[in-house]
Amino acid sequence: MPGEADQTSADEASPIGTGSQTPTELEPTERETSSALAPLRNRLFLALFIATTVSNFGTWVQDVGRAWLMTELTPSATLVALVQSAAMAAMALLVLPAGVMADLYDRRRLLLGAQIAMLLVTVVLGLVTISGAMTPPLLLGLTFALAAAAAFSLPTFQAMIADIVGEDDLTQALVLNGISFNLARAVGPALGGVLVAAIGPGAVFLLNAVSFAGVVGVLFFAKAASVQAALGELQIGRERALAALRAGLRYARNAPSLRSLLVRTALFSIPASALWALLPLVARRDPQAGPEVYGLLLAAVGIGSLIAGVTLAAMRKRADDAHLVGMAGVFLGAAIGLFALAPALAVPAMILAGMGWMICMALLTAGVQVAVPGWIRGRATSLFMMVFAVGMGAGSLLWGALADTIDLTAALVSAGVLQLVGTAVTFAWPMPKAKAPSSTTRAAVWPEPNINADIDSTDGPILVTVQYAVRQGMEDRFHEIICRIASTRRASGTVTWDLFEHGGEPRRFMEVNLVATWDDHLRQRSRQSAEAVELEQMLRATLQEESEPHVVHWIGAGRKKAQPTASRPTDLPHTLIGPTTMDV
Repeated sequence: MPGEADQTSADEASPIGTGSQTPTELEPTERETSSALAPLRNRLFLALFIATTVSNFGTWVQDVGRAWLMTELTPSATLVALVQSAAMAAMALLVLPAGVMADLYDRRRLLLGAQIAMLLVTVVLGLVTISGAMTPPLLLGLTFALAAAAAFSLPTFQAMIADIVGEDDLTQALVLNGISFNLARAVGPALGGVLVAAIGPGAVFLLNAVSFAGVVGVLFFAKAASVQAALGELQIGRERALAALRAGLRYARNAPSLRSLLVRTALFSIPASALWALLPLVARRDPQAGPEVYGLLLAAVGIGSLIAGVTLAAMRKRADDAHLVGMAGVFLGAAIGLFALAPALAVPAMILAGMGWMICMALLTAGVQVAVPGWIRGRATSLFMMVFAVGMGAGSLLWGALADTIDLTAALVSAGVLQLVGTAVTFAWPMPKAKAPSSTTRAAVWPEPNINADIDSTDGPILVTVQYAVRQGMEDRFHEIICRIASTRRASGTVTWDLFEHGGEPRRFMEVNLVATWDDHLRQRSRQSAEAVELEQMLRATLQEESEPHVVHWIGAGRKKAQPTASRPTDLPHTLIGPTTMDV
């Protein structure tokens, strides 16, 4: 599938994106529950849905073959667990740069290139295995290469699907993609076990390579969407990759809803990785067991995920997302412990684990998409995937080493306990309540600057000051709101923010924003979130009657020789552009 690396990373390829949600939590609306097939009316989404469903089956067949092949090559629990760690390491290293590229370049071409690369790596994997030249290090290296291509596929696929279906059908697209994925999870592993036993892992890998053809074909003939369309209206050039990367990290630092999701994801993924990393070894407990047993256990996980996917909308009518994620964490922790201590109940335990896994992953992934505006979607998704990949990779290595050092049961029980502890820690945390705008729009937070100077796009730094006259008795309320506004300023591009009070006039304040370049300031003006606009309106209520925020733009002149003109006085360290009055 478009994000194929292994069974754990494929979940993130769900076609979800930013929706116009209210600041209450991401709750299902009547429309969401009554038109679950609505995205299929979009021909491009329908074609991708069919193609990825076929590819999903190939993914699960290959995952069975790859995991089983490593158990044939070595009895080491650490090396078996390193198959997952290798995939997660590639994701952790590359998914963030991939998200930057997904926000800056043609997503169709980027996704098409990633899919072709995955096809070629899979062919090499199959041919080397058939030739008998496969070794544990080579298998790990090819797994890393396949995951590297998947790292570019996953965030691009999510962002592209969000573009295709539009905000009204994003939740329905998530449900459909989840059903596709979990149908393949329910059937694919069992089919994979049969095929591995019948034709061997190498032939299975080549079979998976064929499953990429549909996705490649759809992407090849799909109409490309220009990433520069919105930027062209604003007369802003494409953001440089390094600057875009810094912008993504700066947004994450200053967006509380996204930060809490990333922490929750880490606490979920580290213990959950034990399920996937050690499952092949559990299947090997019985010397008579073959790959069919491993496939059966994976199929049980898929059945549980499918049950959860079908019933999730109904569950969300009865409980909020935070409680559902907590419940799912309990399911997963209990299932891992039960799997370790009661082998006879392995299949029911895996069904329970599948339900917990599906609920957590669907709601965490959806939460990321809802918590961020469209301009940062690819990078936010990449950050989420990077945290997930690091947690899964580090956790796999930890649990594999623990299984080698002590025993398999102790490693699984420890992971189950840690899963329950992490769930207890995050149970009271709310899921994202941020309202993300549906597209990049120029919000009326700051006015158009009255530009009397010749400014290049790379000129800077840019200093924007905003002066406020606050009503008597409203100082505390003003400070509360302006501090919240500061976070939105930093998230959208402000490098340095501060607030000053006038020394001679009481209740007169000046907000100071410093951005790197003029283009960065223009982008910041286009990236004002619905939350920022709402906060500006709340701030307006604290100001004196008939008083407007007074905005002045300055451009740094210390690093270049200023031209002496009437509008650019040479006796000032910075050039004044403005002032203007903000009408919120």
